[in-house]
Amino acid sequence: MNDKVLLIDDDANVLQALRRGLHGKHKLFVAEGGKTGVETLKQKGPFAVIVCDMQMPELDGLEVLRIARKIAPDTIRIMLTGNADQKTAVNAVNAGAIFRFVNKPCPAETLGEILVDAIRQHQVLISERHLLSKTLTGAIALISEVMSLTNPSAFGRGNHLRLIARHMAQKLQLDDAWQYEIAAMLSQFGCLGVPQELIEKSRSGKLLSQAEESLLQSQADIGSKMIGNIPRLETVAQMISLQYRESFDPATPACVVVGAQMLRILGDYDLLSGSNSAAQAIDLMERTGNYAPQVFQEFKNQVLGTLVVRALQLRDLKEHMVLDEDVLTRNGEILIRKGHELTDTLIHRLKAFEYNAVGIRQPIRVQCKSSDLPDTMEDIKQEAVGYNENPSHLEKAKANA
Repeated sequence: MNDKVLLIDDDANVLQALRRGLHGKHKLFVAEGGKTGVETLKQKGPFAVIVCDMQMPELDGLEVLRIARKIAPDTIRIMLTGNADQKTAVNAVNAGAIFRFVNKPCPAETLGEILVDAIRQHQVLISERHLLSKTLTGAIALISEVMSLTNPSAFGRGNHLRLIARHMAQKLQLDDAWQYEIAAMLSQFGCLGVPQELIEKSRSGKLLSQAEESLLQSQADIGSKMIGNIPRLETVAQMISLQYRESFDPATPACVVVGAQMLRILGDYDLLSGSNSAAQAIDLMERTGNYAPQVFQEFKNQVLGTLVVRALQLRDLKEHMVLDEDVLTRNGEILIRKGHELTDTLIHRLKAFEYNAVGIRQPIRVQCKSSDLPDTMEDIKQEAVGYNENPSHLEKAKANA
């Protein structure tokens, strides 16, 4: 059980008195001043409870607890203050999600009782989060298994988009970054209800009829309704449902708007990269799409700034590399479609094909990080292919913008 308590105050005498009064009851840590408190929280956490003074120079209690709420959301926050006016209390609750608001001076015995309640609340919070996490993890694993068996192509593309979304969310410093990653991975879930022939037609760059376009976009509602029944995925379901929107209701939560914008960018990229290189797809998107500037810029940075395209032998393939072309047998049959993220299982399957009579055409062109390339490999220039700017590609880009 975590019973670590962090006491933050700019008055060393107050800290010393609290330490004496609470000695032996909890694992106590003290920090003199707000800045020291934040550093202690980062370096010696996680803490079950933070007790913070309101009035401190440089970094006051409101700011400390606001930071604590962001970097340690499971830690219970208590504020000590000699200024018990209503405005201060309201600000404290809003900024730091305060568990208790305690007036100074507070007897050590009283504070000790409050800490017992706070630690109990922390345990309840952690237990609920653990249970929900297991439920969520199991549900996502089940969905992934269903997708991998029924639509391996959609599963592989979803995994590839998930990695891009993860890095985008981290760079954009978005709260609850896992939601954007899961939304990207499950954005293809509704494809289970769309004919595979239509998906392949769309990814090949062929122009779709209005009816086909509507059917393809309906996968967002299909996936959203199924995913929305899973605990803690309600926000993810909203992101998926709104991924084709260009404008949003003012009441829509900001995280849902950003998530939907991210999915729209990733979805258009997924379709265009089916018949173009990554650079070509992004160029088409820039000229024909209408995307949230900051989100699109970070998307570009992730795709163009972190990945290179290389032709590798089967023995050099690694997990998380993404196929930049279809993998073919020696007689030209397609084994795995372009855009699929490689897993250890897939690589083993490819090696099995290579060692039987079927064989695999090599080298295989993949998108990967430079750090994943074999050390002995000579620098191979990226394949220079002219832009495939036939009308169907431009119309396709416009239709999805």
